[in-house]
Amino acid sequence: LPPSDDGRLCAEALGTADYSNPAGNTDFFDASPLLPLDGRYVLVERGGCSFEAKARSAQRLGAAGVIVRNTLSSRYGLLDEAAAPSSSSASSPDWSNTRWPLPQKDYECGTSSSLTSTRRIGLRAEIPASLLSFSPPPYDGSHNDPILSGSMADGNLCSYDYALEYEEFRERCPSERCLLTGRNGTEEGGLTLEACCAWDVVHRMAYDGMDDDEVPQEEEETIVIPALFVTMEHGDELYKLIYDSERNNDLSTATVGEVEFISVVPYARYYPNFHWEGLLLWAMAVLALWASCWLSAGEYRRCWKVVRMAVDEGILVFQWNNSSSNGGGTGGNDVEG
Repeated sequence: LPPSDDGRLCAEALGTADYSNPAGNTDFFDASPLLPLDGRYVLVERGGCSFEAKARSAQRLGAAGVIVRNTLSSRYGLLDEAAAPSSSSASSPDWSNTRWPLPQKDYECGTSSSLTSTRRIGLRAEIPASLLSFSPPPYDGSHNDPILSGSMADGNLCSYDYALEYEEFRERCPSERCLLTGRNGTEEGGLTLEACCAWDVVHRMAYDGMDDDEVPQEEEETIVIPALFVTMEHGDELYKLIYDSERNNDLSTATVGEVEFISVVPYARYYPNFHWEGLLLWAMAVLALWASCWLSAGEYRRCWKVVRMAVDEGILVFQWNNSSSNGGGTGGNDVEG
């Protein structure tokens, strides 16, 4: 896991830490006698800064690789980080300064009602604001994420309308997680907030070419360690395993976990040097070129056919004369009828 005071590995990107100095960093992720590994991967939450910034900080701390796990809380943010909260209530969001998750991209409230219930994707629920926490703003993930995740047995407030139809809940919300949309629900019985099913999919991490952190560009070394992205479901499972393994190897406590260590074997996606689709595109290009040449020469073929028929029937006779006063050649033809 990352340093306790830098859970998202964004302190360096925000200018509040400097991991470029090797002193004090080289032993942070080095293998201990209890974990005889060549290096350690660090598991960090998504959000707070770019994927590139997280990978660079992990590399400077001596990690062998970085695994970024998706979370519900990473989908919220402040529009203006320097602005003071407009509301002091922990159960009321800062409406004017909160960046909410995006519809369809981050969550789905439900497809067309004309579809049958087994084919509908997404769901909508109303969550009492009194059960949520928004302090510190914009969103208290440690409090809200657990009660917006899992089944009804796990305490997911989004599943209450599906208490007797758990399978339907799973079909309509495979992630079993919900995101607040930033819209109010009904006012009856107190303020409620709309929540919809969160998408839990893998995202492609790439360098966008933007220098969007506080680290000077001339000091940004090339990232050579592997970086992986995992979904919320897999990230939560991996976090529990890592937490259990660290508790098992913590000699300062009497608590013993079930996992001694976790082995990470990264695999890169296979990109073939040649694909049959490339051969198909090449064949289509050759065919298109041949067809364009054939069609553009159609008029010449028709004219030559008429001329050839006239020559074969003796109607048109070509008589060439190669003598010329200026050294050039002249040609002529006689038509006999």
